[in-house]
Amino acid sequence: MLKVYIINLDKDVDRYNHMLTQLVLYGIPDKNIHRIGAIYGKEMAPTMLKSFTKHLTPPQVGCFLSHMKALQEITNDTNDNDKDFHLVLEDDVTLTDWFPKMTQILAEAPVFDMCWVGNCRAKWPRNACSIIPHPSYDYGSLRRLTEYIYEVDGQSYDNYPMGGYGLVFSKQGAYKALAVAREDQFHNPIDVVYVKTTPEQLKKIMTVPSIITHCYHFDSNIAKGAKVMTNPFENVWKKNPRDELNCLEMLQTLEDHLPRNGIRYSLAYGTLLGYARHRTFIPYDDDVDIIINRLHLSLFNTLIPTLQQYMNVYTFPNPILRGSLYYKLYPKNPAETTPIAGYPYPYPFIDVFVYDTFKTPHVLYRNPCQTFINMYGKEVCMTEETMLVELGSNVAPGLRIRSRVFRDMRVILDAFYPNWQTTCISSEWNHRLEQPNNDVVTALCSQVINKIELNK
Repeated sequence: MLKVYIINLDKDVDRYNHMLTQLVLYGIPDKNIHRIGAIYGKEMAPTMLKSFTKHLTPPQVGCFLSHMKALQEITNDTNDNDKDFHLVLEDDVTLTDWFPKMTQILAEAPVFDMCWVGNCRAKWPRNACSIIPHPSYDYGSLRRLTEYIYEVDGQSYDNYPMGGYGLVFSKQGAYKALAVAREDQFHNPIDVVYVKTTPEQLKKIMTVPSIITHCYHFDSNIAKGAKVMTNPFENVWKKNPRDELNCLEMLQTLEDHLPRNGIRYSLAYGTLLGYARHRTFIPYDDDVDIIINRLHLSLFNTLIPTLQQYMNVYTFPNPILRGSLYYKLYPKNPAETTPIAGYPYPYPFIDVFVYDTFKTPHVLYRNPCQTFINMYGKEVCMTEETMLVELGSNVAPGLRIRSRVFRDMRVILDAFYPNWQTTCISSEWNHRLEQPNNDVVTALCSQVINKIELNK
């Protein structure tokens, strides 16, 4: 039997009702749902709070005490049996379609005390709505117990689960978790307490995929107060359609001039991914990239006066990003650009990267290989042949321009973006400001299918 404990502040009635709606949708009866009145650390009496805040912030104290209340509720339940699962949820989560399979997945797992069924892995970007592994997460270093279960030993810093918003305890596990929480004496956040325990203190496991997700509709209310995050997969081009149209026009100009002057080019990086997956720019990424052979740099430099009839060309005095980014192309009309503080070029722009060709034999190719040495540090064996394609628009239905992509683009994408056909990662860089984005989100592309047009 599954029993659910929802940690919820008294004032957040809408959140609790939202949780009830999800649980009822998946067939959880009311009698199995228990509300745990959350403790808001910032509103605790100063004298009481002072005894807890030597190592933790008031929000962390509130979260810690709220989780202890949930564990106490589980241990006080006299109507339990050893086979019951106790799911502790924070009230800002989303249940995925894996939720109905959770009890079966857990029933097939070895005996455990606690299980992360939803977590933000260490070293991950913010993974709201993520149920799949980030490409950098090394599951090879973890012990796989069943098809969907991995052991958590707390020994590998790079690969342990974080977050307390989706945890399942056995009855015995709740007793043990309560004991280690009391022993910690408020030195660490509650999820860190769990992670740092040894297998002897707590037998810990995690599910892959995550069955509970921290979706972007809410942020932690206990920790930060009420806050609603913006949609990380919002179509950024629609905020200023002229930006995209300018980039498309510049790409068309490049197609009109580069090939006839002996310069082979291709859409690159996120723009290549955008073509492969959306047949246009990635809707939620405000970047445009192309790539040319380093051997063609002199030809490109000769062509710059011609290109400057249609666009401005900024040449980096010293190429950046491992010596691969050489030029920024941006519109001639200043009224259609936005200055970027501290930079000699405005937005929008097209980045022009270079790649290096090495004619090395390869068993899979009769033609020479290309090895790309760039900011990603990737080496890709592929042919240099390109093909002419049509690129659409996010903001102008029916608009089509001609551009080029490598025929072996899937080889490139597989090397640069593992799981690119199913994994969508929100933009890591705000090119309008030339600053990193704080919240980077990993999600199944099918989860944002209603927000983007995905090409199968």
